[in-house]
Amino acid sequence: MLLLSLLAPFMQGAIAPDQPSLQRQTVEVRQEGVFLVEENTMRSAQQLSGSTLAASTGPRWQVDDLGLAWIGQRVAMGDSGAWMVGAKELNNEMVGAYATSSATPLFDYSFLGAVAVRPAASNRSGNLAALATFDLGGFSFQSTVYSWDRMSGSVPTWTATLPATGNVAAAFLDVNESGTRTVAAVSNTNGTTHIRVFDKAGLIINSYDAPASANIRFGAIDAKADRLYLGMYNGFCEIYDLHTGTLLHSQTLGGSFDAHAFSGDGNTFAYGNFGGNTVVQETAPGVWTTVATRGGVSGAYVGQVALNHDGSRCGFASQRYTPNYDHLEIGMMDVASGVDLFSNSLDAPGTTFQLIASGLDMDDAGDYLAGISWGDSLNLTPEVFVYDASGALTSSVDTTGSAFGLDMDADGDVLAV
Repeated sequence: MLLLSLLAPFMQGAIAPDQPSLQRQTVEVRQEGVFLVEENTMRSAQQLSGSTLAASTGPRWQVDDLGLAWIGQRVAMGDSGAWMVGAKELNNEMVGAYATSSATPLFDYSFLGAVAVRPAASNRSGNLAALATFDLGGFSFQSTVYSWDRMSGSVPTWTATLPATGNVAAAFLDVNESGTRTVAAVSNTNGTTHIRVFDKAGLIINSYDAPASANIRFGAIDAKADRLYLGMYNGFCEIYDLHTGTLLHSQTLGGSFDAHAFSGDGNTFAYGNFGGNTVVQETAPGVWTTVATRGGVSGAYVGQVALNHDGSRCGFASQRYTPNYDHLEIGMMDVASGVDLFSNSLDAPGTTFQLIASGLDMDDAGDYLAGISWGDSLNLTPEVFVYDASGALTSSVDTTGSAFGLDMDADGDVLAV
């Protein structure tokens, strides 16, 4: 059963006009109890580019800034969709942890003055984390990792301060599936990537200071935290063995884009650029081979990609940029055959806002592809959309602002934005 409780707690940006909606309340009996759920069917989301789409279920709950003027950009889903953690940035910076059944926070933890807050959560346990980066003065940055057990309240179970990094604030944080490993990486102006692996108690298991080709733009770990994938600002990727610190693979990706994905089994990565999207797999120990490509089209680039756990399916968001940012192509390809399972369009001709895909995610099985966008000025497209592997739109939400980050639980049941 697909329960798309599309959480939209941290959205702010270009404001689109409100749309009429139909509301109803239903009682849902679940394993954790009985819940009264409000459903909002957005009439505006039922029509996209002349095509009739399935009715959309609105968010289970939404959290607004209540005048504190923070903007939410990053979210992380944990414990099989039972919990989530979100970063509130720009003003009154903090991280908020929530049970996905309630808009009442488990806690808000202040990082007042932080230049960036990066949340993380374990897919199959209650371990939550955040990496907060502060300016020490004169644009000299330093980051600290905070870790919580959701059952222990707002006091972190441990913290760890990483090396100061000069005038670079690029960083990465994640927690492995079981919650037994937390991985952090920060870029340093001295040409180093500082990589730290912590156990559940916060003790450093492994520590590596690797020569860096550039600063970190994107990061990901596999489900066990055996490997770390880094997409760098110079258009290269790097894959490290987190047990030895060995650089396993590095290659140019044909440009510096946000389109990176790393499979949960650690054997596949995907990337996008002006040439389309490409999937690379470790076909033999230490041998990384391009196994699938999908060509690009003139005037467009692939701005987002996603992979399922075993890398057998690749999601993509192709972004038209000329003559206007008014068209997205969202789809999923079968990696083994290189054939599209589906490809759908989102169009907003005449929009004065840039219709840009700002995130893409896939569940472990590859049954669902979720995406978000900045939206458009004409309110023709939803900011949140989810397709099944046949290309059927299973849910879409028209938010009151742009969407900047998303995370779907591993089973494809709950999505946070």
